Amino acid sequence: MLSFQLNALSRFALLVSVIALAGGCVGLPKTYRSDAVQGVVLDATTGRPVEGALVLLHVEQMGGLHRDVIGYVVAMESVTDATGTYKFPAWNRPVFRGAANATDPTIRVVKQGYKLLVISADQDAFGDYAGTRVEVPQSRKPFKLSPTNSNQLEFARELKARDFGFLVEPRYGEDACVWQRTPKLAALLAQSAQILQNAHEPPGLPSASQLEVRGKCGKIQNR
Repeated sequence: MLSFQLNALSRFALLVSVIALAGGCVGLPKTYRSDAVQGVVLDATTGRPVEGALVLLHVEQMGGLHRDVIGYVVAMESVTDATGTYKFPAWNRPVFRGAANATDPTIRVVKQGYKLLVISADQDAFGDYAGTRVEVPQSRKPFKLSPTNSNQLEFARELKARDFGFLVEPRYGEDACVWQRTPKLAALLAQSAQILQNAHEPPGLPSASQLEVRGKCGKIQNR
């Protein structure tokens, strides 16, 4: 009798687990949204606007048994103008599998001659994963870049060391052309991969041909 009860409990636990896993993959979508965002990028030393900085906004989509990154709820980019201003439009995204990463959105600011800047939101800023309004971290304050004397090769090495190639790679069944969401980043990474290759170093970043998938994804445009 006890053996039967234990077996029944085991079957029930398995059924609950299957239902829980299915609930993470199908069903009503969780909707994430953000208002339009505008901010400024400044030189940390001079206080002057930084023109031509690439500002990236990513919100990771987490899922699977081990809560891995399975894609992005949203991936956007903006290039600062002469006043150092970047802009992201308002967006609204339903997510049918998994949930957004609680520590996102993450902002990355990239420009040769400056140290890479990476800023993640606090967990409390993201809320309960459902019907959540996404707050861009520190968007009301200027992003300040620290100048460096890095050349193109050193800059490419830093992009490689910080694993920026991860941002344009498809995850778990995503379309192979996901880099098209951030084409300027894709062009920068392809250019950096070529610079590393010319220096006889392992690229560690996706090349233009890898991203283009033999013409299926269109051509990488020079940044």
